Amino acid sequence: MKAREFTCVVRSHRMLTPTVFELCFDTHEPVEFQAGQFISIVIPGAGPKGRDLRRAYSIASAPEVRPVELCVKLVEEGPGTNYLYKLKTGDTFKGWAPYGDFTYEAKPGRQAC
Repeated sequence: MKAREFTCVVRSHRMLTPTVFELCFDTHEPVEFQAGQFISIVIPGAGPKGRDLRRAYSIASAPEVRPVELCVKLVEEGPGTNYLYKLKTGDTFKGWAPYGDFTYEAKPGRQAC
């Protein structure tokens, strides 16, 4: 699967621990990915001279689950985690997905469980 740009709409944001939060989002077009892949999120204006940055976040949800879930550790001075942390329900952000080849391939005749 080739990575494509998506507009993501925040559906929920909740703290799981004092430093880890879950961010759930939907996309305007279906995003297809395999377990183990990640999304590259655009962090507007956070780079040198106000350029956009991109940061990678592993997708925590199973491919068939919607909304898509990210589990993010808040890093005190991290531009990506702080950008995501401040997003509220209904906010939008840009992402590119899927990336990564650290995926599971079952051996013929065997199950993962």
